[in-house]
Amino acid sequence: MSLHKTLSRMVIELIIAAGFLSITVGILQKLSNLGSIYDPHLMGLSPKDFIAFGGIAFLLAIAIASRRILKHLELLVERK
Repeated sequence: MSLHKTLSRMVIELIIAAGFLSITVGILQKLSNLGSIYDPHLMGLSPKDFIAFGGIAFLLAIAIASRRILKHLELLVERK
């Protein structure tokens, strides 16, 4: 496997991990908000902000992965 393929795979996995972490933080903030009168804001961000960032991270990972798949398919078509 070439360095470029390994690097792009690692970037996609890091973006997905950041999305999961962001959604987890958003859910934990929302649960603490429901269980108390404390209004949680981590670094000035509300639970909705973390959920939105997670969704955007997942969409970005899908876009990068689909671009990589299309490049691979183009190479296969050119070889035939």
